[in-house]
Amino acid sequence: MRALFFVTFLGLAPSMWGYLMAPGELIDGDVGIGDAYLTALSTLALLGVRFPQTMLPLLLLQCLDKLLWVGFVGWPLAQAGQIVPMEDDLFMAMAIGVVLDLVIIPWPFVFTRLFRGALDFRSGEV
Repeated sequence: MRALFFVTFLGLAPSMWGYLMAPGELIDGDVGIGDAYLTALSTLALLGVRFPQTMLPLLLLQCLDKLLWVGFVGWPLAQAGQIVPMEDDLFMAMAIGVVLDLVIIPWPFVFTRLFRGALDFRSGEV
């Protein structure tokens, strides 16, 4: 998990922070939402290098984000003939990211510690 957090940080933080700090022109509001999200994600990923279990929900968010993009944006574009998935860099990056997230996330830990604890109302925790 530490390696995935570190790769996320290195892959996004330098370019995203550079872009937000000195965009060259005004950033479109809709595009800026995604840019700010990726900057925050990459910055918080650095905390995941040090505290991987604490930052595990960040990996879950990242995985869900990629799954939703592939399923509801990338795949429909491919079906409409607007992109060729094996040749489109963004589609491949998202698909590979989904696979890496699904393999690296410790699912038994997620289900026993996060979901079971959240669903156990008798524990007295909210």
